[in-house]
Amino acid sequence: MLKLLKNPSLILIFSLLAGVFPQVYVAKYDYPDFLSRLPASSGQKTAYEVWGEMMESSVAFNAKATQVLGSGRRAISWGGEKEGSSSYVTRIFGPSAHTFEAIVEGYSMDEEEQVTFLRDFFSRWMNNRAGESIRVWIDEDGVRHDPAQELLDAKGRNKAINMSFLNNFDPQTASHEQLMNKWSEFISKTNNSPYSYLTPGTRRKFFKGEFSSLVDPIDDYYDMVPNLGAPEKYMSEIEDTSVGWEVKFAPQKSYGEFQEMIAWFKKTMGRGGELFQAPGHQRMVVPIGGNFNRSKAAELTKAAQALIVLEGIAGRSGIETADYKSIIDDYEIIEALEDGYETNRGPLRVDDEDRFINNSISIEFRSGTKNSRVARFIQASMASRFSRGDFTGISKADSWNIIGEYSTYPDEDDLVERFGLTRSQAQRAAQKLRRAGLSGYNIALWNWYDDNPMLGDTKKAILKNLTRDYLIDVASLRHTNYENLKKAVISLQREWVKSSNIAEDVKKYMMPARKFSDKENFHKFKPGTRMNVDVNKIDLGVEYSAKFPLKFEGDYAMIEDGSGGYNRQRLMDGKMSWLQTRVDMSPEEKEEYLKKMAVDLRDRLGGEGEPERLFEDGHGHGLDIAYKIKDSKDRSWRIEWDGIGRNYTPSGEVLVESVRAGSIEVVTPKFEPNMDEVQAVYDTFEKNNALPYIKAGGGHLNIDLTAFEGKPKEFARFLATFHEYRSVIAFLFQDLNRIKSAEPVDISEEFAQKLANWNGSEADLKKALYNEGYFNKRVGRKTRYTHLDVSAYFQDVIPPKFISDDFDISNPKVPWRPAFRVNPKIRKAEVRMFNAPRDAYESALQMKLFRAILNKALNKNDEISGEMQSISHEEYLERPDRLMDDLKKMTDDLGLEMREFRPLAGEALSNVEHYTQMKFYKPLADQLTNNPKFTNWERAVRPRGARSAISSEGRAYTGEISPEAREFQRLRIQSAEDSAYNRANAATNLSGLPQLKKKTNCVTAIRDLIGQ
Repeated sequence: MLKLLKNPSLILIFSLLAGVFPQVYVAKYDYPDFLSRLPASSGQKTAYEVWGEMMESSVAFNAKATQVLGSGRRAISWGGEKEGSSSYVTRIFGPSAHTFEAIVEGYSMDEEEQVTFLRDFFSRWMNNRAGESIRVWIDEDGVRHDPAQELLDAKGRNKAINMSFLNNFDPQTASHEQLMNKWSEFISKTNNSPYSYLTPGTRRKFFKGEFSSLVDPIDDYYDMVPNLGAPEKYMSEIEDTSVGWEVKFAPQKSYGEFQEMIAWFKKTMGRGGELFQAPGHQRMVVPIGGNFNRSKAAELTKAAQALIVLEGIAGRSGIETADYKSIIDDYEIIEALEDGYETNRGPLRVDDEDRFINNSISIEFRSGTKNSRVARFIQASMASRFSRGDFTGISKADSWNIIGEYSTYPDEDDLVERFGLTRSQAQRAAQKLRRAGLSGYNIALWNWYDDNPMLGDTKKAILKNLTRDYLIDVASLRHTNYENLKKAVISLQREWVKSSNIAEDVKKYMMPARKFSDKENFHKFKPGTRMNVDVNKIDLGVEYSAKFPLKFEGDYAMIEDGSGGYNRQRLMDGKMSWLQTRVDMSPEEKEEYLKKMAVDLRDRLGGEGEPERLFEDGHGHGLDIAYKIKDSKDRSWRIEWDGIGRNYTPSGEVLVESVRAGSIEVVTPKFEPNMDEVQAVYDTFEKNNALPYIKAGGGHLNIDLTAFEGKPKEFARFLATFHEYRSVIAFLFQDLNRIKSAEPVDISEEFAQKLANWNGSEADLKKALYNEGYFNKRVGRKTRYTHLDVSAYFQDVIPPKFISDDFDISNPKVPWRPAFRVNPKIRKAEVRMFNAPRDAYESALQMKLFRAILNKALNKNDEISGEMQSISHEEYLERPDRLMDDLKKMTDDLGLEMREFRPLAGEALSNVEHYTQMKFYKPLADQLTNNPKFTNWERAVRPRGARSAISSEGRAYTGEISPEAREFQRLRIQSAEDSAYNRANAATNLSGLPQLKKKTNCVTAIRDLIGQ
């Protein structure tokens, strides 16, 4: 037998058969068990790489099976269900040939009615003119369809009907017998799918019983079959419900095919350009092996339910009051995953083990599926971890409870003990919450405060105070009507969810950890050969950023959107009209929080001494809060409040009460970083639940340019190499929402080619860069707002009138000026395009990427194309294949590993798709309508020497204010006046529902944690 198994001929035959029959059905209830096919998620891939692959597939629809390690090469499969009542279901399902034939040949029509019906049917079916025919139609995309010409089935075979059987046939003169014969012949040619040969509108008329002399609607679902083509591939069956129908989708063997199915369904079932909803119930079937970690799988499932609920509440989905969505408690989830039992129907449901295929678990996602962003994140996080058996960072399910004893039935003693309410406040709050009847959906009372591994002590302290404020607001409700009380509680809790920002903490917990191949050296470039200039020793400086643990919530002036709803009003300068802040950390709380972070970072870096409070004005508005610490090597680090939101009076005074939001910024020294120092930043972030966020706040990488002194050709190569790949780099590391903050420079193709083959002097290069406009030239923006700011390199040739101190770009009384902020002692290139790196791994990739560019510039003489890559995020979204080709070209050319960067590309594809589908999306050109390019830049001057060098610090701008700047300032002043009017007159609450307002100061709570 062993000899037979080793027989090469048999192996070849088996391999060929495996190619023909790539899936094996060891199925229960017609649910197939798929063996992973090539291409598949190989055994070498990490959970994070699988996660990125799934995010990529969700947009590119790659048919890559997700193999589950330890399951015998079996793969995760995906299915779904959708309920509805619309007649548009006839676009995908129709009666079988037997049922359709029976509407004439059955007992519903007498002979006269049959003749009338069939004459009408055939006359219109034989008509070739779209709009008159019931066979030929033109769809919303302008594509003509004629099933007598082409009708492809799921396998691509043409099933077009041959109309020759109707030659010389005139329905209007045909006898009853002739009509009945042609009817039977027509039915026999429809491949058991008559609706496939009718126009969509005709199908709906049959469904409703509105076609010709048809009396009864054809809406018996029990005998319906998928229409030919894509419905055959994607649909399984349809059945009736109490309100209409439920369709079941055919299981898909890869996440890409599953997402392609959803996209097809939403488009096919949509109308008038509006997409239909995604399948409401989606299912993941995971084959498992003997080493599957059931306890941690249960913990991940607990987190998934929490995220579904948080996102559902924040998104106004109505999940709190939906039928068959009761919260599943911890014990039930643990029992289901560890012992194989089925849970109740909640936001998700764990099925009986082996329900669909042997040795498997299956999870049905019953909520959160209509929001593709939420659904994809949860499904990819769970599937990738399950497939690799990687539960790094995930606690054991029974080590803590998220659904506590009083989560479903509020108790006044608990409210007093946990949140410090007075007895009277606790009694009223508990009574209101019980009466509102949200049961397990009292999510503010879940256990976020004690043993929860997702939150650090700082966040727990701040959150406990926010919950106290929420409960006080609940206690103060005066509603006597049950429904009104419920709406009021739901409104307050929604704002608690949004301002607590816990959803981001849960996502961080769920997302697979990124694994270092060599943690100590992961941030270094490894060329494979000796480097003349060791680019790993070139000093860097990094500006890390993260968001505060509470999310700003406030009110803005609103305008009607034309459909009965409201949108935030955009003022003339493009900004929104702030009215009031309701939830945010105050400046005093943020100062104490930053001080605590400074202490924690100092301790993590082995430093000594108290943090030094800095009093600087680094941005021109005078609102800075910053601390400086020293590490064990006596180097200075700075922790500050950056990106501060604020409003002004028309006269240019800051409205103190408007100072809000912003980010935490950690500025490193100029150094040769090691990975432990990078990790120290993220350990400090994690301890304090400061979350790096790709949509707000950047991660600037500063590169010391000392290595380029006297090397103009090499520096030009550095820029030319960056230009060649700048679009793909931006797609990986620059969120679409942040491009306005760091635009790609606009230079000529001729100059780009010159940089690739530079043969001039250093002075010539500096002049050329300035004269070409290698900076942001827009009115209302700062010159450094570019992908890559190199103004420090050419600062010696900038005309003195354009070198001045930084200014407050938001103040309406401060006119815009063409200004550069430079310092002769600082010669650096600042990569401003980067999102805030979310962990040490992502930060290391950013460093490694630019070190690879430095290596090509300083250590190689190979040809550089001189191309200026100018591909937008939207263009890459339309062509994911081009994105991957460009990524491969870049990594091959620079000597990097594509697999390290590809997950970022997959994630970005999903993010860009989501953002461009939002109603608030505006292309970059529309965002910059108020920012024309200033053209009156004077030419470069002769390079200044060290003795005549100019620093911008303390240097006033004395140049003229251009007409363009005056116009921009007019818009700013008018906007400030309109905003002041809105604050005095606009309603802050159009919903009429109560709004959560922060009342408790957390300074003492944070201060008590310092040093712990």
